[in-house]
Amino acid sequence: MIQYGSSKVNELVIENLIPSVDFRNEHFVDIRCKLTLKTGPIPKGTTELSALVICMRDGTIIEIVPQDEDCDCEFQFTLNEKEQIRRLIHEHPVFRRIWTATPKQ
Repeated sequence: MIQYGSSKVNELVIENLIPSVDFRNEHFVDIRCKLTLKTGPIPKGTTELSALVICMRDGTIIEIVPQDEDCDCEFQFTLNEKEQIRRLIHEHPVFRRIWTATPKQ
């Protein structure tokens, strides 16, 4: 992770995630992910690190942003951390159901 305004990188290894899906509209899906870390403490100043993954309905990932207690925070994921999250999302057992489910009306 990289804190905005800093050049120091603290690379996290993400072991697992627990997704929670919200169908924003007919085009976008928000996946909030609780993260389980294999190595690396969460950055100082964060309490409950998670990720917001913004996707198209077909599963195309638009953005992956870190959150603290479900709010924006002053950190950003590294490209490697984003790739770990992307891989875990695509390998998750509910992946096909997420992209084929009908949004609640």
